[in-house]
This record gives sequence, structure tokens and C-alpha cells, in this order.
Amino acid sequence: MSQHRKWMHAVGLAAALTFSAVVQAQDVKRLEAVADSFAATSKFSGTVLVAKGDRVLLDKGYGSANLEWNIPNAPSTKFRLGSVTKQFTAASVLLLEDRGKLKVSEPVSKYLPDLPAAWNRITIAQLLNHTSGIANFTSQKEYPSIEPFTKKPAEIAALVRDLPLRFESGSKFEYSNTGYVLLGQLIEQVSGDSYATFLRKNIFEPLGMKDTGYDWNAAILPNRAAGYARGKSGIANAGFINMSIPHGAGALYSTTADLLRWQRALYEGKLLSAGALQAMTTAYQSGYGYGLAVREAQGTKELGHGGGIEGFTTEVSYRIADRISVIVLSNVEGSRFGSLVGDLSGAAHGDAVMLPSERKAAMLAPAHISATAIYLRGDMNEWGIRDRLQKTGAGSYAATIELAPGRYDFKVGSEDFKTIDLGGLEDDQQVALGAAQVMDVVGPNLSVEIPRPGKYTFILNVANAQEPVIHVAPAAP
Repeated sequence: MSQHRKWMHAVGLAAALTFSAVVQAQDVKRLEAVADSFAATSKFSGTVLVAKGDRVLLDKGYGSANLEWNIPNAPSTKFRLGSVTKQFTAASVLLLEDRGKLKVSEPVSKYLPDLPAAWNRITIAQLLNHTSGIANFTSQKEYPSIEPFTKKPAEIAALVRDLPLRFESGSKFEYSNTGYVLLGQLIEQVSGDSYATFLRKNIFEPLGMKDTGYDWNAAILPNRAAGYARGKSGIANAGFINMSIPHGAGALYSTTADLLRWQRALYEGKLLSAGALQAMTTAYQSGYGYGLAVREAQGTKELGHGGGIEGFTTEVSYRIADRISVIVLSNVEGSRFGSLVGDLSGAAHGDAVMLPSERKAAMLAPAHISATAIYLRGDMNEWGIRDRLQKTGAGSYAATIELAPGRYDFKVGSEDFKTIDLGGLEDDQQVALGAAQVMDVVGPNLSVEIPRPGKYTFILNVANAQEPVIHVAPAAP
């Protein structure tokens, strides 16, 4: 190569590297803007990490780890994980299978012989993918009475052991924390170690996860966040739960950085055999694998799970093809940030993601609204698109549906929840029957309390594009 050509090549390479650095800086800036905007509008308290491949793009804390001492959340803050624990439990079971200690196709009663006769044919795999039919202990009316006390897995399962199976094992999906407490007990029985010790020796220490472990109440744990809950009077300290209760269903703590180590090791095949990883990340009934939700997104498999426990809400996501990790941990129970996780994952992938401030005027322009199908989506219809709002006048849309008594969370939005997404002005906002409630673009879920069975009409008015209003009332006779 001539000196001139070498020089031109060097200049071209330098220009390409400079352009790449500029693009990456813009990507990071956009990710931070997405997270900052969400934190500001939703009063988010927690930490957020986004990584792509080997590069961490965003790792930032928001709000307070301890409100009473005014200590801010930081990337080093430790959070209780809730049901994000389940993927660790599932991986531990598969590690035991890789080592020839068990087979997930076998009945769990082979290893836990004191189970009720009705559970004798339930396989380990059915516990892993929530198709066992065993009732969920946290849904039982007696559950609150045991929360403050130390319990062994068998004592926890005793809440539901005398109940009939809710369906024939393997025939359908129904989420059951009981199944994962039994899996924690199985790990102890087969390995000879406590659940906490097995995970420490076989996962946390080998993977360098120094900031992850079992969240014992009595332990002195540096950088552990205090847990909070939002109530009618604002933020309050969360209720107490003895952490022996969640066990293999939800008892771990971690940090964003450790969870990134976990995702990289798990999904890049550094922990489990190829067959075990395939089994864990296969979508069985209702798109659930082993301790993971599994879905296809833009041609690639996306894996993740959420968690909710006293004082804390968590969600993790991983896109296989482009190795995008999104980890969001909050020390406020009941927080909702599914839209944040989706937006961060999309932005890291290079998708256009609009901030609420950018979307508001465009989304609610009359021409835009009239050209878009708008749906009432919430607990009343499994967040589906069954109940479309019909135009009833200038800027007015309505849907009437039959409801049983109870509280319903809901939003109003387009089918993709991106073109139009309307919610509350703040978290835990309740719409009073007969009263108008101003909505916000990409706001959190609203709720309405239905006092008696009957038909109710939800009316959306967008005549003022800057202040869309929802109104809920009993339907006219």
C-alpha cells in the first residue's frame, strides 16, 4: 500500500471511529433522557441499567435509598428482587439436572415424599413453568397472618396442601408462588445445602456476584435500600414480611451490576448446558419458560421477569440477538415501569422512542385520534383490545362494559400502546365515579372502584389535546 493510500485509510478509519463515538454518545444521551423523563413524571425511586453487548450504556440511580436519612439510590444500592428470584431457582434446578442429581420430567414427590397424594404426579417441570395446578399460597386469605413469622417451605405449602388442584396438571398455566417454594425445598433436599448456601456456592461466587444473596431480615447488609409503599397519604414505610416466607419464589437481593453479570453468564452459556438453557428459555404455555417470561420481539427472543414484594418492584429484560440488557430495580412496591423497560430496550436497539413531552401534542391531535383505533385496556379485559372506544361526538369516545364489584386498573390506548397511551397524572390515582379525571400521555395506570355489578361507561374527551379527560359512570338505562 502506498503512503498516500495508507494515509487515506488512516483518515477514513479515524473518521469512522469518530462518527461511531458520536453516535454512541447520542444513544447514551437518549437513553438517559428516556429514564430521566420517566423518573420525573412517575416519581421513580430506584436504579436503572442498560447494556448492549459488552458495553454499559446507562447505570444510574434515582430517588432515595433511605428517605429518613436522605441517602440517594446509586448503582451500588441493593434491592430485594421479589419474583426475579425465580430464574435463579430454575437455573439451580437445571444445574442439579446437568449434574445427574434429578430429572425435571420426574415427579417432584420422588424427592419430596411427604406431599399430598393429589400432588404425586406433578413433575418438576410443571412446577418450573407454572402448570402444576397447585394453588398460590399468597392468594389465600390466611396468608397475611403468617407473613411476620419464620416458616419452613413445608409450613408455607401447608396453606394450600389440602385444597384440590385448580386444574389437571400440565393442562394450563396459572402462576403459583407455591410451586417455587417447593422448588426451593427440592434444591435443599437434593443438594444437602440450604437454598441460600447452594446459590452462593454454585452461582453467586463462581460468577463474581458479590452483591447478591438471600435477603435475611436480621442481616446487616451495607447499601441495602429501605422499602416503601405509596398510599393515600403519600410514601410510607412498607409492611413487614419475614423473608423465610418467599424462599425460592422471591427472597433474593441484588444490584443492577450483579444482575448484568448474571444475564451475561446465563444467556451466553457459561452456567448451564446448552440443553438446559434451551429448556429454560423455551416458551411453554402462556409464553412462560422456567422462571422466565419468553416472547418474540422484532425477530429475536426476549426474556425477562418482573418482581413485586413488600417495599420493592423489579423488572429485568434481555434480548438474545443483540445482547441488550435492561434492569430496573425500585424500592417502592407497586411501581409500574413496564413501559420504561420497553422504551429503554427499544432505544438501545436503535428504535425511535418519543418522550412524553414530545408525544403529547402529536398524539392527541384530532386528526391523529380519529385515524387511530382506541381501546379501554385493563384488569377488566386482561389488558386486551376487546373494548374499543366508539366516537360519540366531537373529541368524545366511549365504551360500555359489564363489570363485577372490585377495583380495576386501566389505561386508554392504541393497540400497540405506542401511538396512543393515556394514563394518570401520578401513581395510584383513582377515578371517582361520575367525576372527570385529567389524563397524561404515558402516565401510570388509573384505577376505578366499582361498588356494584352492572354496566359502566368509560368516556374519553380529547377536545382539549393538552388535557384529555376520562369519565366513568354507571351506564344510562
